[in-house]
Amino acid sequence: TIGYTYETSHMLEKANLALNFAKNRKLTFKEYSNDLQLEHNIEENIKWTKIIKKAIKDNKVVPFFQPIFKDDDIVKYEALIRIIDDNGSVISPFFFLNIAKKNGDYKQLTKIMIEKSFKIFEQKSEKLSINLSFEDIIKKDIVSFLKSKIYQYKMANKLIVELVESESIDNFDLVNSFIQDMRK
Repeated sequence: TIGYTYETSHMLEKANLALNFAKNRKLTFKEYSNDLQLEHNIEENIKWTKIIKKAIKDNKVVPFFQPIFKDDDIVKYEALIRIIDDNGSVISPFFFLNIAKKNGDYKQLTKIMIEKSFKIFEQKSEKLSINLSFEDIIKKDIVSFLKSKIYQYKMANKLIVELVESESIDNFDLVNSFIQDMRK
């Protein structure tokens, strides 16, 4: 993948912006131009990174639980990550999850969700479903954390782990090993 520019001011930065733009869109090459709105994207990433870090610091990353029905009965609850902003508004992961993956906060968000969700469901009899990505299960510290919390909160018989469908999985042996390990 190639990013380039003909502009002479801040040449390396602009070429790098074009490169990242091309990589994110799976393009072979991209020339920098002002119409890419790359500066706006950077400003948005900085804004959301600050929101994520503040939410982590202020304990404003929270699980919401969506009931999943079969016929008229609730068969499980799915844990969904949300951030509560300073105004009390609920922020969907659509706005922050991809940025958290880029800035390194994703792993911490995953751990927060596991801990808080399990703590809430520790005394409940209902089943809990959590979503993990392929990125989560290839990280040994996340899997180790998950296992320790399963034991700590006695979640083994009521936990459902779902792999996020949008993730590209390139190591099916690892996925199978993870599934077998979770079943144990």
